[in-house]
Order: sequence, then structure tokens, then C-alpha cells
Amino acid sequence: ADEVQSLLVARTIDNHFEREEALFKRGIKAISLFFIDAVYKYLPEVSSQRPAVLRETFERHYRAQLQAVLAKDDLDPAYRAYLVRTAEDVGRVHKGYFARSHSEKGEEEAIKLILQEKEKLLSFDTDLRFIFSMWALQEGWDNPNVFTLCKLAPSDSRITKLQQIGRGLRLAVNQQLERVSVADAAFDE
Repeated sequence: ADEVQSLLVARTIDNHFEREEALFKRGIKAISLFFIDAVYKYLPEVSSQRPAVLRETFERHYRAQLQAVLAKDDLDPAYRAYLVRTAEDVGRVHKGYFARSHSEKGEEEAIKLILQEKEKLLSFDTDLRFIFSMWALQEGWDNPNVFTLCKLAPSDSRITKLQQIGRGLRLAVNQQLERVSVADAAFDE
């Protein structure tokens, strides 16, 4: 199961990078959303020796793919600068939101950003672009710029799957917080 999740995480990051530069050039920030199966796999338990395997897996794959992207000669200079500023601290590009994280020291800012400060989250000035959640974001939260969803938690519920997909199926917004119209052929492409 860990190997399958690792492959899914790697593919999600790859999908994110496939879209991100073109969206960046259009002034649209790409967000990827992971639905995970256990909080302890992302948010380490203080009282346990268990590693935060999904966090570690994500950071390993992200670093590797980031280096591959940065090695491209034809990379847009502004996009390159956007990526480079987090290369030394990849923890800035991902955060989690879980019921438990309300009580975790240092997680309050991420929760506020994810749940309440959508304009700030969608700004290129904010490095967060990968969000991990278990159940908390299924209902009542959506983000118009979620372009990649990764479901690491098994579920047979059709309603749950539709709710999770619905977190990101929205008309995206640009840096001026204007909705990108479906009539915009280049974006639709």
C-alpha cells in the first residue's frame, strides 16, 4: 500500500508541474489536493516513533521533480524564480488540514490560510500549493484553483468521491481574483 501511495504521490506532483508553468504565465496559481487515509502518515505524532511517511514521500518526490523542472533550459524566468524560492525549504509548498491540527502548535497559520484566506492562498506571494486533508475539506470547502486531486484514501462511497472531486471543479481565478471564463479557449485547452 505504501508503494502504491508513493507512486500516486509522484504522479500527482508530476501532473501539478505539467500544468503549473502554463497556468503561472496566465496569472493562475495551481493547487493540488491530497485526500489521505490516516493523519499520522502526514502529521507526525509526538508520542509515537512512527514516521510521517506521506510527508516524507511527498518531499522526496517533490525535491526530485523540482530539480528536473529547474534543469530545463527553456523554463520561464519568473516561474523559475517562483520555484527556486522554496527549493531549500520544500515544507513551505505543502501543509495539511486535519481536525487534530487545530491543537498542533505551529499549524494554526496553515489552517487559517487554507480555510479562511482564499485570496492569500491563491496569490503567488504564498508558497503553499499542495494541501493534504483527510475528511475536513470534503464539505463546505472548495478552491477554484485545485487542478489536481489525489485520492490516497480508499472509499466505496460514490457521494464521497463526488464531494472530493467537487473541491476542485470550479472556474479558476487569476491573480486579480477574476474568474477565468469558459470562453477563454487558451485556458480551456
